[in-house]
Amino acid sequence: MINDLFASAGLVPQGPVGWSVYLPNPGARVYILMSDGEVVYIGQDPHAAAQRLQDPYGLQDQGLWAYWASTDDPSGAEAKMLRWFSRKFNQLPRGN
Repeated sequence: MINDLFASAGLVPQGPVGWSVYLPNPGARVYILMSDGEVVYIGQDPHAAAQRLQDPYGLQDQGLWAYWASTDDPSGAEAKMLRWFSRKFNQLPRGN
């Protein structure tokens, strides 16, 4: 599913890496965060998403896995990926 999500925006994913191990600096990138095989966030600001997810859902940093791709249009890529996810699952990831 990760490859399909990134492919919906014409991107190839990098990762995964454990959230607490390493994550590239934010910039012209789009991210997917996963926990226990569930996509919990798609977007450009994974640090804010991780904070939102920790409080209401009790996720630990070490339980999050990150995938990312560089892009010249992170907003457009995010929109395409969210649209793909929404069409497939009839909802957005819980961190969005």
